[in-house]
Amino acid sequence: MSERHLHQDMTEAERRLSNVVMLGQVAELDAKKARVRVQAGPILTAWLPFATVRAGPDRTWHAPEPGEQVVLIAPGGDLNQAVVVGSLYRDVYPPPADSADISCTVWDDGAFVRYDRRQHHWHLSVPAGGKIVLEVGPSKIEMSDAGIKITGPRIDLN
Repeated sequence: MSERHLHQDMTEAERRLSNVVMLGQVAELDAKKARVRVQAGPILTAWLPFATVRAGPDRTWHAPEPGEQVVLIAPGGDLNQAVVVGSLYRDVYPPPADSADISCTVWDDGAFVRYDRRQHHWHLSVPAGGKIVLEVGPSKIEMSDAGIKITGPRIDLN
C-alpha cells in the first residue's frame, strides 16, 4: 500500500470515528414517517429515525422538534445509518424540575404533568380552553372551562 493510500485510509477512519457520536440540532421533523433531519455543524443529515421509550405492542410518542438539541449514534461512523437517541437540556430549554423525586413533562402551550414521589402528589394542568377526559369503558369524566361532566351507567355520589 502506498503512503498516499495509507494517508487516505487514515483520514477516512478518523472521519468515521468522529461521526460515531455527534451532537446536533433537529432541523426538520416528518411526523408521519417518524423521522428528523439533524444539523450537526456543517452537516445536515438525511432523514433519520429517533428513539422512543417503547415501540412494540406498547408504544410511546413524543417526537423531537426543530430547535431541540439531540445526540446522534452512527454505527461505524456512517451518518446514513444514524439514530437520534436522546435530547439534551440547554439554556433555551432548561429542565422542568430539579429533584430526582419529580417526574415531569411540560408542553409548549403551558400544560404539564408532574408527579412528586416523595410527597405522593400527582398534578395535571391544562391551559384555559383545554379539556381533560378520563374514560373507563362507558364511564367518563370531562373537565373543561365550562365545568365537569360525569357520564356512566351508574353514578354514586357519597
